[in-house]
Amino acid sequence: MADHRLRESQTIHALATPLGRSGIAVLRISGPGAVSVVRKLAPFLPAEVESHRVYYGHLESLLMEAHRIDEVLLTPFLGGRSFTGEECVEVSCHGNPVIIDEIQKELIHAGSLPAEPGEFTYRAFMNGRLDLVQAESVLSVIESQSPFEKANALKQLGGAVSQQVASIEKQILHTLAHLEADIDFSTEGLETMSSDELISSLKQVSREIDQLVAGYERGRVLEEGFRVVFAGPPNVGKSSLLNLVLGENRAIVTEIAGTTRDTIEAWTEVNGVRVCWTDTAGLRETADVVENLGIDRVREQLRRADLVFWVSAPDVMVGEDQKDLEWILRERPDVLVFLRNKADLGEAAVATVSGAEAIPVLQGSVRSAGADLVERIRESVALRISATGAGESVVISRARHFEALTAAKPPWTRLWGWRGTASVANFWRCP
Repeated sequence: MADHRLRESQTIHALATPLGRSGIAVLRISGPGAVSVVRKLAPFLPAEVESHRVYYGHLESLLMEAHRIDEVLLTPFLGGRSFTGEECVEVSCHGNPVIIDEIQKELIHAGSLPAEPGEFTYRAFMNGRLDLVQAESVLSVIESQSPFEKANALKQLGGAVSQQVASIEKQILHTLAHLEADIDFSTEGLETMSSDELISSLKQVSREIDQLVAGYERGRVLEEGFRVVFAGPPNVGKSSLLNLVLGENRAIVTEIAGTTRDTIEAWTEVNGVRVCWTDTAGLRETADVVENLGIDRVREQLRRADLVFWVSAPDVMVGEDQKDLEWILRERPDVLVFLRNKADLGEAAVATVSGAEAIPVLQGSVRSAGADLVERIRESVALRISATGAGESVVISRARHFEALTAAKPPWTRLWGWRGTASVANFWRCP
């Protein structure tokens, strides 16, 4: 954002509701001259306006003589009692793009500048209304697409993560103060905190940081969604399963092996968490260049997946070359479930690779018992989501938070085993 300090002394405005036609639209004006700017267009405002009171009237044009712009409601927020911490006025007008555009042109003529992206939140941060974590969560609240994602974003906006971090910081400062006192008075034989107390305090800090770091995976699931992949050989019913789960014909289904050439994604919700269901190309050895490109994308999906249903069927030959199944059994067995489709045709043999016998198995038929099979698939997904702890408590959901907390935890391992009888200050003199 250019010219920060110069712009901070300016009054800015922006549309606070989505652009388009609607019954009502809201424009927000913020800055030291917000009321005086709006007053130029709203002669009905009294000489002394009250904060958080709604005023009704008509906006009059400055650019056109005797021209009425629109019938509006004006709500002033004074004394720093606004989102930005500045003097602020919200204009509620009719949601017609023509009216909105006209009002914004009039505001510019009255002395207000169009706000840059994120500038209202930036001012709230600079004025101490929000800390950085809360400022980041504003966008998360706006863009959240599931109940748990929205709830977690609101908790972050309310300061839940910030409070936990502040508590950790307070513990560290408390321990550091005692440690410095021990160093200052070490020659006098005084000790304000024993080695056991020091270790106990730092262990507590370490545990709390670990809890926040461990919560990043749950936060990632809330932020990005839970990713489910249907993978396996061609013609085993992966596309049919996707269509059945979605309740619509999203993927093309034919008897021809290799029909699906690319990944197909669709989103639903399971227990308040967004779930991305992915149909993939059949995994096999082929000379087809396009099909091989699709298979490469399958392997990328397998690396990113939170749950993989490896689909097989008794009427499809499973080749000896099962390197993709071997890879996932070796690298990510915790996300794998065998799904034996077309069970009404016989037994589907997929457990021919070492380690496969330990993988959970679902068995059913899309054709004869599709509803029952889908229900068990959804139960498996719900169980895995529950295992992540998503939605149970406030969690960090941004890579910046994860990296900062990880960096905040130094290698204290040697401290846990240290049990000197001398002053705590001697710890810092150990080799």
